[in-house]
Amino acid sequence: MSETASDNTPTIKCPNCGAPNQYDGKGKTMTCGYCGDVIPVPEEYWPPLFPSRVAAAPAPKQSNPLPWLIGCVPVVLMVGAVIAASIFLPRIMNPDAASAPTAPAQLPAQTLTVARATAAPTPAAAQHTLVFGSGPGKFTDTRSIAVDGGGYIYVGEYTGGRIQVFDSSGKFISQFFAGNSKTLLLGMAVDYKGDVYVADGSDIAKYDGKNGALLGKLAYPGGPGFGELAASPDGGLIGMWYQRRNGIFTSREGAREDLVKFNADGKVTQVISAPISAQTESVELENAPAVDGRGNIYVLSRMSDAVFVFNPEGKYVSRFGSSGSQPGQFQNPAAIAVDSRGYVYIADSRDLSVFDGSGRFVGVVTLDQPVSGMAFDANDDLYIASRTSVERYTILLARLNTGR
Repeated sequence: MSETASDNTPTIKCPNCGAPNQYDGKGKTMTCGYCGDVIPVPEEYWPPLFPSRVAAAPAPKQSNPLPWLIGCVPVVLMVGAVIAASIFLPRIMNPDAASAPTAPAQLPAQTLTVARATAAPTPAAAQHTLVFGSGPGKFTDTRSIAVDGGGYIYVGEYTGGRIQVFDSSGKFISQFFAGNSKTLLLGMAVDYKGDVYVADGSDIAKYDGKNGALLGKLAYPGGPGFGELAASPDGGLIGMWYQRRNGIFTSREGAREDLVKFNADGKVTQVISAPISAQTESVELENAPAVDGRGNIYVLSRMSDAVFVFNPEGKYVSRFGSSGSQPGQFQNPAAIAVDSRGYVYIADSRDLSVFDGSGRFVGVVTLDQPVSGMAFDANDDLYIASRTSVERYTILLARLNTGR
C-alpha cells in the first residue's frame, strides 16, 4: 500500500483506484489526487514524523485513462444530481425564490452568533441609564438616597452613618459621617441647596453637603425620636417622630407617631398628632413621607401596606393601597417618591407601582434590583438605592403595565 521515495517522502497507493499519492505529513488520512477517495495513512507515517513537510501531489500519470474515467462516472453523476437538486428543487417548492437575490459565494471571515427568532419585545417602561456602586469602600447597605438642585446624589449607609456624594454621572465626590459606627441612619433628606438632614432615632442633624460640616440640630419640644424624613419644595422638611419605637406593644398608649413640619429656617410650623394610627387604630412605627409640588403630603405606612394623603394644611384626605398581590396592592413596600407631575411611586421589592395624586392606580414596572430607597431629580429621572448599588431610570408612564 505504501513505499518510500528517494527523498524519504512516503508514497501511498489509493485503495480505490490504485493511483500513487505522496503523503504531505499533515494527518492520519489524505485525499486521492486522482479519484478523490479518502486514503488511510499507515500509523508509522503519522505526524510528527513529517511535521513541516508540505508536498504537492504529483500530476496524474495515466497510462490508460479509460478505467479511471469509468470509475469516476458515478461520482460525477452523483455530484451533478446534488447540484441540480440544490438549484431547482427550492424553485419548484417555492416559485418566488427564483426572483430572490443570489447569496454571495463566500461569507467574509467573522464570528457569527445565531439567535432564536423571537417576537419583538415590548418597549420597556423603565429605561436604565446609569448604575454605580463605588467610592471609598464601596456600598455595603444603602437605604437612603436624595438628589439636590444641582444634580448631586447623596447616598446613606444604614449602619455607621456614612454619607457619600456623587455627581450626576456617578463619579465619587466626597463623603462624611453622621454619628458614629453604631449610628443607624433611619432618615435622610436633602434640600435644593444641598443641605443634608439626618435622623438616627434622636434629633434631626443638619449638615453642609459640600464639606460635611455639622450646621446644627433642629429643635422639637417632643425631644428625640425622629425617623423618616422628606424635603418639601419650599425648602422645608417633614419628619416622622415617635414617642416610643422599640419594645413590646400591647396598645397604642405610649406609642404615638407625630408628623412634624419644619420651614426652611428649621422652625416647627405644624404638628399632626397620630396621623396614621388615628386612621388605622393600631400601632404605626414605620412611616415614610413624601411631598408633591403643591405641598400635599403622602405617608407610606409599611405596617398597614397603604398610603395616607394629607393636604398642605395637614388635614387627612384619603388613603390608597392595601395588602395583597393584585394591581395597586403591596406585600412589602419599602420606599415612596413623588415626581414633578404629582405621580406617586411605591417600591415593593423590584415592583414599582405608580398612582396619580388622587390615588388612582396607573400601572406597575419591574426594575432590575430590589429597592430600599428612591428619589427623583429635577429632570424626573428616578434614582434607586439597592443596598450595594445605585441605579438611575427614566420612567415612561405611557408604557406601564396595568397588572403584575
